[in-house]
Amino acid sequence: MLTDTGHQVIDRYGLQDPRYLKQKRAGIPYPTVYVIDKTGKVMWSRTEENFRERPSNDDIRRALSELKP
Repeated sequence: MLTDTGHQVIDRYGLQDPRYLKQKRAGIPYPTVYVIDKTGKVMWSRTEENFRERPSNDDIRRALSELKP
């Protein structure tokens, strides 16, 4: 979980939902999950435009299981 009150991370990764630009709730990102290995490389990601759609726990577990120890 990430708190990004200044929108620095979501802007850098291009995740800001344009439907909320210049509105009271500007800075709302697309729901996104990253699996990052120990070297900082993104090994798996999922970004959804619909905030009601999220990867399942099984999807995330599978991605984590593919990481090298």
